Amino acid sequence: MKWLWTSCILFFGVALVLPLNATQLYWGITGGINISSIHSDVPNMIENGIIRRSPSRQRMAIGGIFGLSLADHLFLQVEPMYLEKGGDLVGEIDLFVKYSTLEIPLLLKLSFGKKLQPYIFMGPSCAIVLDSEWVFTLGEMRVSADPKNVFRRFELGMVAGAGISFPLGKGSVFLSCRYNLGLLNLVKAGTIEVETYSFSATIEVYQDDEITSQGFQIMLGFTFPLGK
Repeated sequence: MKWLWTSCILFFGVALVLPLNATQLYWGITGGINISSIHSDVPNMIENGIIRRSPSRQRMAIGGIFGLSLADHLFLQVEPMYLEKGGDLVGEIDLFVKYSTLEIPLLLKLSFGKKLQPYIFMGPSCAIVLDSEWVFTLGEMRVSADPKNVFRRFELGMVAGAGISFPLGKGSVFLSCRYNLGLLNLVKAGTIEVETYSFSATIEVYQDDEITSQGFQIMLGFTFPLGK
């Protein structure tokens, strides 16, 4: 994780010493898939049969782009985005964690070339958790639970990636790939009430339990200049 923070600081540091020339504003739309997984360090759940292996799941990603040019090949852009996230913890008891967020990354983008432009980007990201659900599976039994008492409403992460864009009419079209690493623990101490027609149970989440997210996104989009 330290290398990601260091790379981001260096990336933004280089941008600050470059001659700035903020002239062009642009906006755009983007969408694609989020190959999402979670990493867990949940000793209390592991003791009860849930282990750490976390297969990835393909989820939806869609959002917008608002940016400005800082120099000839340097851009700063905000990408408010709806992301579906989650993953499985597989063991004697399977736990599927799924949730959706409104994510707002602040990205510094550096492009190369003229018409066909490869580029790289990096930056921090904050997110508001919109909804969440935990699904427990034991054999043929499948039970859903609302984790609102233990699931945090805010997430912080780092984003890094690369892409390629080319002009199309007055705008441009792009294809990008990015890695999104969650930096905050998604759970806090508390209880989850599980109830079905046949039984009810209380699941404890403890202070030392930890779940974090990560995702690999493949995005296609269009950008258009604002103004002349």
